[in-house]
Amino acid sequence: MPIDYVAFNAVGARVAGVLEVESEQEAEQRLWDDGLIVSQLQHRAATGKGLSFSQRLLPKVFGSKMSDTIMFTRQFETLLRAGVPIHMALRQLRDESRNLAMRQAINAIVVDVEAGERFSRAVAKHPGVFPSYYVRMMPIAEESGELPRVLQDLLRTMERQQKVNAQAKSALLTPAISLAIGVVAALILFVFVLPRLVELLGEFGTELPRATRILVAVATFSQSWALAISVGVIGGATALITYFSATVRGKRIWHSVLLRTPVIGPVVRASAMFDVCSMFALLLDAGIAPVLGLRAVTGTITNVRIREAFIRVDVEITEGQRLGAALKRYPVIPALFSETVANGEQAGALSRNLHALSDFYEQETERGVEVGISLIEPLAFLIVGSLIGFVAVAIISGIYSVIPEISSSARR
Repeated sequence: MPIDYVAFNAVGARVAGVLEVESEQEAEQRLWDDGLIVSQLQHRAATGKGLSFSQRLLPKVFGSKMSDTIMFTRQFETLLRAGVPIHMALRQLRDESRNLAMRQAINAIVVDVEAGERFSRAVAKHPGVFPSYYVRMMPIAEESGELPRVLQDLLRTMERQQKVNAQAKSALLTPAISLAIGVVAALILFVFVLPRLVELLGEFGTELPRATRILVAVATFSQSWALAISVGVIGGATALITYFSATVRGKRIWHSVLLRTPVIGPVVRASAMFDVCSMFALLLDAGIAPVLGLRAVTGTITNVRIREAFIRVDVEITEGQRLGAALKRYPVIPALFSETVANGEQAGALSRNLHALSDFYEQETERGVEVGISLIEPLAFLIVGSLIGFVAVAIISGIYSVIPEISSSARR
């Protein structure tokens, strides 16, 4: 059967294609044998089938999100602990799900399970809904007969990830929102206030203050070239967003900038390392080999620079290098992480050390967000206040400059 795949090669480049194999496991093994890190596997027959137009057009908006997977896991674990059979629990969750992608995935799982397929294999067919580390845990949960406990462990880890990732995003959104408010306020002044002011001041023909002249010149230029400026700004913004979000080189540049940006960089790095530590520790606790666990984690890393480093680490440990020694070769990976993993590897306590690291990076993310907001908010308000203040001073000084002319005209 044809299976679509998305993977990453040894230099971190994205590779996509189709394999003709008998199962997902065979596809995964073939990709690993070729030196690729698997990110997604999906049956060709299921690709795009049954999806609404909105899901195909805007998968990021209408597709399944981590919050949907968390909700499914929480409810599924509760039903299983209550003694509800798997197929009945899945049917109930399918009927109650509000997300279209999640509902369709659960429905397909119900069909597969009722046809006699194992739950773990049915889940593996939906990588867009269930991440690779989630899929890795299911066979072990089934074989051990402890599916509710494994789901509880997954739920605890995903909830922590969601919390940490939300904190990291807030560090990026806070300055963006403040600047956006300032830009909107400035646009309102330029569009609605300045044209009338320019017309009023022009009637008196007096010498205007320099700040007012600058503002009038900017307003006149903006009005004369409004269409060209709008097209240029929208086109440039679209091109930049597309380049930095849809191309490998653009993502690499953008993620490198994020990691090197003061205040924001440490938060982004700590959040990424928390994801790695928590997922890696979870897989090791479930009995998955370190090499396989690292591969499953690597495919879920969102920062391109960090993911590329872990891909190269995977290649090195496959060739016989120890994990700790391989990690130390890449500066983008924090030295604390490399040293702690190396010590855990030597002492046979890798999982314990990863749990300790995940706690540390969770606290670092929280602390970094607090420090970042305390530093960025005043700076953003200063920039916005300076912009609006300059416009206000230019308007007021312009008005005051024509008062003598108004007074003399009134005396005449």
